[in-house]
Amino acid sequence: MENKFKTNDQLFSEYYDLIANTHAPKPLYEAKRLLEKFRALLGGFPPTPELAIKFLGQFSGRKPNTRARYAYVLSAFFRWYSGNGLPIKIKAPKMLPSSSMPMISIP
Repeated sequence: MENKFKTNDQLFSEYYDLIANTHAPKPLYEAKRLLEKFRALLGGFPPTPELAIKFLGQFSGRKPNTRARYAYVLSAFFRWYSGNGLPIKIKAPKMLPSSSMPMISIP
């Protein structure tokens, strides 16, 4: 059955089953938690990119990496759902690796 004809319960249940095989426990938990919030926003309406962008707007106060992760989770869901990701890009800053070596001062 094509995704567009499924109920939200069916959609999200199938998507959770799909990502359960490819995600580690913590990222899986985080993705499900975000998607459940999106599902609650949808109510009985079908998922649309416009609603997803509106949903992501409520996280504008979060750190850029968090917003980028949330956008990635929703975009992956939409790629599975409709074949197209979300038409947004959130630029996350590049993080430098943490150094375990002590700082040495040179005189």
